[in-house]
Amino acid sequence: MRKTVGAEESFAEDLKERQAMIDALTEIAQTLKKRLDDHQASGRTLTLKVKYSDYQQVTRSRTMVEPLGNADEILALAIRLMESTEVVEKHARLLGLSVSNLDGEEEPDDFIQLMLDFDQ
Repeated sequence: MRKTVGAEESFAEDLKERQAMIDALTEIAQTLKKRLDDHQASGRTLTLKVKYSDYQQVTRSRTMVEPLGNADEILALAIRLMESTEVVEKHARLLGLSVSNLDGEEEPDDFIQLMLDFDQ
């Protein structure tokens, strides 16, 4: 069973402007949503991957109560995650998004509760 669905892009030249990063995240979010649709999946955790111009890599993620529904939702959350990084100061060499905590990953409702016997 698939655990994550993602999309990322490396850039020949570092992205230095915030708007250029948002434009790139817009395309990545659309690609990610298409891949989720292709796999008939949705998920609740979005992870942003950023590789800075010095090749240092950071990730930020957020888990939502409801599954991420569309590319605009993914993008809005990705921008909030991006703003918690130093990408504007350090510039972006790579940006990526992935969705995890996919539908169907939860344990089935029909499980057996084992009893502990402390009387032995």
